[in-house]
Amino acid sequence: MTKTEQREEAIRLRKDKGLSVNKIAELVGVSKSTASRWLKDVPLTDDQRHQLMENKRLYGAQHQGSITNKLKHRKIREAYQQAGREKAREGDALHLVGCMLYWAEGTKDRNECRFTNSDTDMMMSYIRFLRESLGIRNHELQIRITVYLGNGLTIDEIEDYWLAVLKLPYSCLQQIDTK
Repeated sequence: MTKTEQREEAIRLRKDKGLSVNKIAELVGVSKSTASRWLKDVPLTDDQRHQLMENKRLYGAQHQGSITNKLKHRKIREAYQQAGREKAREGDALHLVGCMLYWAEGTKDRNECRFTNSDTDMMMSYIRFLRESLGIRNHELQIRITVYLGNGLTIDEIEDYWLAVLKLPYSCLQQIDTK
């Protein structure tokens, strides 16, 4: 379908069916902003406008539930952050080292903790921090190895090395990226 055909279909769907901009964008395969621009001058009947408002009201409960979940999980995160602050005040050297390693080499992403480094001692220290300071068990850990081939080692040898050094079972190995 050409852009012109997509635009004509979008206008037809708006005029004939009174669909929302989001639904039209989805059906004709364009972005919401493109559909909005195409439809800004297409008038709706009173019935169509009423139906769109009714749909918005029905889906408003889902939106409110989403907001409630967001607030609930924010409170959980804040509780974890507070617990982390209290743990830091204890002066535990392993906890301090682990936090510093994470701040320096970790990826700050919601609901997961990533640590990227190829230094064996750093990786061992970080895994020790996770196990001893945070109580993370092996089955909760996942590792991903990026392998640069051409160094005379096989992928199996590299996997075996890291799993042995970090004292992790093979089930923790998630993905191998080769370069």
